[in-house]
Amino acid sequence: MITMTLIFALVKLLTMQRDREKRIKIKQQLVTVPPNPLTKVLNSVLLTIVLLLPLFAASQNTTADLTTQNINRNSIDITVGGTGLFLSTNYNRVLFVQPSYFVNASVGIGAVIIAGGLTVPHQLTMNIGKKNSFLEIGIGGSYWTGKDETVDPATAKNIHSYNISPILGWRKNISKHFVFRIYASPLIHISGEYIANNQAITAFGGLSFGYSF
Repeated sequence: MITMTLIFALVKLLTMQRDREKRIKIKQQLVTVPPNPLTKVLNSVLLTIVLLLPLFAASQNTTADLTTQNINRNSIDITVGGTGLFLSTNYNRVLFVQPSYFVNASVGIGAVIIAGGLTVPHQLTMNIGKKNSFLEIGIGGSYWTGKDETVDPATAKNIHSYNISPILGWRKNISKHFVFRIYASPLIHISGEYIANNQAITAFGGLSFGYSF
C-alpha cells in the first residue's frame, strides 16, 4: 500500500512538473509573438456590446411609454439643406425611448437643383429633453451623385461625393402630429468630389417640417 502511494505521488509530481514546463513554454511564446491588432479590435467590440446590452434591455422595457405619452414612432419630413444638401424628403423612425431622451434614425432622398443630381441623406440622433422640446445631437451622412456640368453635357461623366456631418440642433413637437427641426450640420468631406470650392469642411445646416404618425 505504501509503495502504491509513493508511485501515485511520484506520478503526480511528474505530471505537475510537465504542466509547469508547458506553461513556461506558452509564456515564452506569448512574449515572443506580437499581439494581433485585430484581436484587440474584436475584444473592444465585444466589450462594447456587453456594456450596451443593459441599455438595449432597458429600452425594451420602456416601449410602452410610447403609448402612454402618445409619442409617434414614425414621421415623414421635408428638409431644406441639412444632410439632403438642397431639398429632401425623409422617413424617420424612433428606435427606442427613455424617460428623458429618445433615439431617432432617418433616411431619405433629395435633389440638388442648382448643381444637379440626387442625394441620399441619413441620420442617427439622440433627442434630449421632456414634453415637446428637445436638444438634438447626432451624426449624419450625405451621399450625392450627379453629372459634371462644367464640361460638354454630351461628354459629362458621373460624379459622386460622400460627406459626414455632426448634428446639433433643436426639435420641437408643435402638436401630436407636426414636428419642426432646425440644426447645424457642417459637411466633412470623406470621398469623391468636393461640395464647395474644394473645402474639406463646409459650414451648413438644415430646416425641416414633418408629420408624425
